Amino acid sequence: MLSGLTMLDASDNKLTALTDAIGECTELEELILYRNGIKALPAAVGKLKKLRVLNVFNNQLIKLPPERYASCRSVTTR
Repeated sequence: MLSGLTMLDASDNKLTALTDAIGECTELEELILYRNGIKALPAAVGKLKKLRVLNVFNNQLIKLPPERYASCRSVTTR
């Protein structure tokens, strides 16, 4: 359904998690999630081969495994 989505900005939404369904957004290039309460990114983020920008600034991430953002040119965490 959202397979053609290229940018998703879910900032300031008090999110605590993303579901594996994010991996179905195969055209996603920018994922903006700043100012939420996300503690971990699902492995499905690693399926987003076109992802170039990942902004998870001001979340509660403890660890961000490289395989989750390997294709990104810009990763903002803190």
